[in-house]
Amino acid sequence: MSRLVALAIPAEFISQRVALSHPEVDVGVALGWLRPEDAETLAIGISGSESADVGTAGGSGRADPRHVWAGLALAWLWEVRATYSDPLTTIELIWADLGYPPQLNRLIRWMPPEDGTPVGESGLLARWRKYVEATADGGGR
Repeated sequence: MSRLVALAIPAEFISQRVALSHPEVDVGVALGWLRPEDAETLAIGISGSESADVGTAGGSGRADPRHVWAGLALAWLWEVRATYSDPLTTIELIWADLGYPPQLNRLIRWMPPEDGTPVGESGLLARWRKYVEATADGGGR
């Protein structure tokens, strides 16, 4: 995974949206989007003990942890978008960091939107908001 965008998504924000598995915590750390202290907090919550090992196998039933992180990253970015000079470029970097997942294609400026959806920046913002709302459970679909 590349690390083109620097995000620091707080554990509190994450835990309000989704219960991560250990592999999903590991992906957040690998991306650099989850600070070590937040990873530890989340890992303790997963295992229920202070001796949690972030690398321990565990399953959430979700096939690809990157889908969860797509939802979390775009939701966090939506929350703090006013602090970014160009949040749409940040979405493109998130897309690249996650290996160009197709579910984000419709949020990329140079990718064609679905038929019948608005185009331009206002259309992208509307699709982004809709994506965040649709992934509020952390599913990243």
